Amino acid sequence: MLRCALVLSLLVAGALVGAPRPAAAQDDAGAITGTITDSATGAPVEAATVYLKGALLRATTNARGEFRLFPVSRGPQTVVAVMIGYRAANAQATVPASGTVAVTMMMVQTSVELPGLVVTASRGAQEQRESPVSISVVSNAELIDRNVPSVKEALEFVPGVSFNNKDMAIRGSSGVAEGVGSRVLVLLDGHPVLSPNGAQLNFEFIPLLDTERVEVVKGAYSALYGSNALGGVVNMLTAPIAEEPATVLRARLGVYQTPEQYQFTDEGMPVGGIGVQHSRPVGSVGVRLFAGYEGTTGYTDNDQATRWVLRGKATSRPGSQHPWDAFVIFMDEAYDEYFTWYSEDRPFEVDSASRGDRTHGTTFLTGGTVTPLVRARSVLQVSPYLHYTKNRNDFQANQNYHDAVKAGTSAQLGVTWSEKQMFSVGVDGAYTHTTSNFLGGRNVGDAAAFGQYEFRPLSRLKVVAGLRFDFHQAETAEGEVAASPKLGVVINTGERFNVRASIGRGYRAPSVIEQFVQTTQYGFAVIPNPDLIGERAWATEVGVTGSRGRFWLDASVFLSDYDDLIAPAPAGPFVFQFQNVDQARVAGFDASVRMQVFRDFLDATASYMYLDSEDLDTGKPLPYRSRHSFTGTLNAFEGRVGMDFRFKTAPEEVIRFPFDPRYDMTVFDLRLSQELLGATFQLKVENLFQDFYTEQERHAGPPRSLHLTVLHGI
Repeated sequence: MLRCALVLSLLVAGALVGAPRPAAAQDDAGAITGTITDSATGAPVEAATVYLKGALLRATTNARGEFRLFPVSRGPQTVVAVMIGYRAANAQATVPASGTVAVTMMMVQTSVELPGLVVTASRGAQEQRESPVSISVVSNAELIDRNVPSVKEALEFVPGVSFNNKDMAIRGSSGVAEGVGSRVLVLLDGHPVLSPNGAQLNFEFIPLLDTERVEVVKGAYSALYGSNALGGVVNMLTAPIAEEPATVLRARLGVYQTPEQYQFTDEGMPVGGIGVQHSRPVGSVGVRLFAGYEGTTGYTDNDQATRWVLRGKATSRPGSQHPWDAFVIFMDEAYDEYFTWYSEDRPFEVDSASRGDRTHGTTFLTGGTVTPLVRARSVLQVSPYLHYTKNRNDFQANQNYHDAVKAGTSAQLGVTWSEKQMFSVGVDGAYTHTTSNFLGGRNVGDAAAFGQYEFRPLSRLKVVAGLRFDFHQAETAEGEVAASPKLGVVINTGERFNVRASIGRGYRAPSVIEQFVQTTQYGFAVIPNPDLIGERAWATEVGVTGSRGRFWLDASVFLSDYDDLIAPAPAGPFVFQFQNVDQARVAGFDASVRMQVFRDFLDATASYMYLDSEDLDTGKPLPYRSRHSFTGTLNAFEGRVGMDFRFKTAPEEVIRFPFDPRYDMTVFDLRLSQELLGATFQLKVENLFQDFYTEQERHAGPPRSLHLTVLHGI
């Protein structure tokens, strides 16, 4: 029973590979080749994504702006080119049987950086304005310009996204659970990267230099992605490998400055790291390698950390008949554990009960995607992965350890009948084994089947309907079956404005740690709950996207109703347990604005989120949710000077220390950038005005810090 997940997915994947050939015969198919240039400069546009309307084929332009699409059904076709920072370009082509037609396209740069092609919302390529759900895109340029150590710090500026220390939430989906049981599914090139036994987040092993863009899909999205997509999906997509060899070095050095009244040491508190990335073609394969190290003493007592990351990626060359890619990541990290402060007047010192506590962890993740079937109107992709984690605690209170391995695969067949109709079916399966002194030996099986139908009854109206069935079985616990339907519509009134609406069902199975943990944390005992069941939610939203000249706006109102929400709750005096909260509701509004205030001089972005949450049993707000959140960014002189701002109100409800004072967060960051001697030098001052706040109870946020980053292509 437990292994049925993997067996089922492999059997269905094999059946999909053997699926009958669609009506459009491969022998009658032709090809489209072309070149894309910048309309203003005439320079070739590299790394643009090219696709056909009504087909699943995609291609990426090379350094000369060239692309090739094959096989393509004969007859008239619409070619679309999309890239972040450019307006989509279209071209018409009539493809002869078994022949090739060439097109030339020009792309126009936009005044503000607009999202390009997205793949996460439909598990297939589409323009952002074609999606019936809210999507935000963070480009590689934004990741680099913000001078952040990891993707996490850039996501804090995405509307609807918030963090409580280790916990990520989209539209208030999560509170505080020390990172366990994420309600946001995190993917790397479509492969799940949450830890096998705790569904925990770790953005640290994703090199920034390798990330082309990050797509954030908001709201319950289990209809396509299953468990953990209860609040949304974050998909980190890596860049294509260029045809020419390239080496990039990124070095970062910084220091924390504790406020004078809270200083606890005369020694420096440095943070820094170095990473080197090299890519090149090797025969018919593109290869990219990355090696990096990071280390810090932290900004608090007992907060030292070291981290080594190795990453490799290999892909087929552009134009391959059956494209494929594969990756492998290894990370080794050791870090001190800072749980709660010593006292309110000594907030950067550790409580003596956890002094010297340290964790050592190892992560190994590998996966890939193969495309065994490529037809003019159908594409089959199979994506296996293997994820292993090993963690050891060296705590005064415990010597806990847990090892986990998760093997899984997914297979998806997409078929297009015309430009107006598209259908996708697929399966997911995974098997997880955990060994731990505080969890026991646990086996978990997951299997799922899903389908999605896209229909365009009118030229400006698109309807999307989907359904997924998930089966989850944890050893010694009851099995669960969950159905997750969705329905969405998007109305495009033109290239500059659209309206969208959607409703979807979400599901999240309890993680092994939530269900079976038995340990001590923060001085509180945590006991298992084998009767814990999965969470479910209905999420509804209505949104608009519009642009005009130098202005772009995206806004949504949303409502999520949760059943059996999982949260840590008192189970006795100084005893906690993960339990199901019967019902909860989160309603709100989020919006994002981008504008060019003065042409070629000053750009601005801003986002706002309002949350109204309620535990329907008690009538109180859900814990650890901020009612108001606001972020803003100003970039002047083409990004050489920048200012970032983050604000969120203190949570109205907390669990562990309800009588402690609570703090709003108001943080300003200053950024400076200058090119010199072929390198880019970036200086950043975080928390410029030394705002004091708590990320969660009795855990102070970072004080002022100075960071110098050097980015150099060798």
